[in-house]
Amino acid sequence: MSKVMSDENRDESAERPKEWDYYLHKLLSVVPPVDPSAVSSAEQALKFLGDFAQRVPGSLSNALKTLIEVLQEVTNVKGVEVQLKSLRCLDLKMHIMRETDIAVNRDIVGIGKIESLRLSKLIHMQAEIGEDNRDVRAHFHQGISLVVSIIFFGTKQVIPLKGTAKLIRDDKGQILVESTSYVPGTDVPVVLTFPLKQILDEVRRNYKM
Repeated sequence: MSKVMSDENRDESAERPKEWDYYLHKLLSVVPPVDPSAVSSAEQALKFLGDFAQRVPGSLSNALKTLIEVLQEVTNVKGVEVQLKSLRCLDLKMHIMRETDIAVNRDIVGIGKIESLRLSKLIHMQAEIGEDNRDVRAHFHQGISLVVSIIFFGTKQVIPLKGTAKLIRDDKGQILVESTSYVPGTDVPVVLTFPLKQILDEVRRNYKM
């Protein structure tokens, strides 16, 4: 009898984290935007997310920590607007004084090459925890483009980066943005991976009061 009860308790205990993650996922999917008066600055958002990350299952906690790391980087950028849209999403707007290009120089076999990543004066993106609670994604709305030289066009093409990209980590733990775009006039996909910190460093260098 005690053995049966012990096995049942063990099974119940084993299921608890899975159930907790499921119900937390359901809860977060309907959480309304956080009241701006409660989290009105990047520093408050950092504290709020940090406290929250201590109370949730490991898979979500790791994604939250990535979100916190992104926020820690942008809090040091002048001319930035940070808004915590929900427990899952940060809205970021970064202002710089002038358009700037980050050299890439990556060949597109048989077509041409990506020359640079272009940052406009206003960069608008969102960082959001994925539906599985395990990854973080970047949604580009404005301000980041690829400058591409296409052989059969004979001129440079500017391809706006819009849509969803993944935030991943390299072997050194650095956060990378992995985005897929398409060569103009073709269905040729171009996958570009670049350090998020590189964009933020360029914003710092090019912003002046």
